[in-house]
Amino acid sequence: DILKQGIDAGLVLQPGNSQRPANICMCCGCCCQILKNLKTLDAPAGAVHTGYYAVVDADECTACGNCQDRCQMDAIGVEETAAEVDLDRCIGCGLCVAACDFDAVALRRKPDAEKYIPPETVIDTFVAIGKERKLF
Repeated sequence: DILKQGIDAGLVLQPGNSQRPANICMCCGCCCQILKNLKTLDAPAGAVHTGYYAVVDADECTACGNCQDRCQMDAIGVEETAAEVDLDRCIGCGLCVAACDFDAVALRRKPDAEKYIPPETVIDTFVAIGKERKLF
């Protein structure tokens, strides 16, 4: 399944961004400060590393709004006939996929040029951040 593939490739959204995650976070923005802060950005997708984005099959979509209600980044807008995904806001978490009762929403892998392979361990992640910020 897609979650297993994402974990294997180290491409699933996670706070500890490494190839060997300790957890995978897909909580709600009402109590998660990370998601609250991301939501305030104009383009949250550019601030996180994820290997996926949501797509909507307009032929299957009933415009019920379940995906829009569940999206933590306000990346989904529902028009009269189908939902649309704002790729600048979509962080590829997949909550919309689980919320869709009609199998109209799916996650799609980003093209190879847009993929990010996280460091192997969380420690490697923090070392890379320190180097990027010229702390050492």
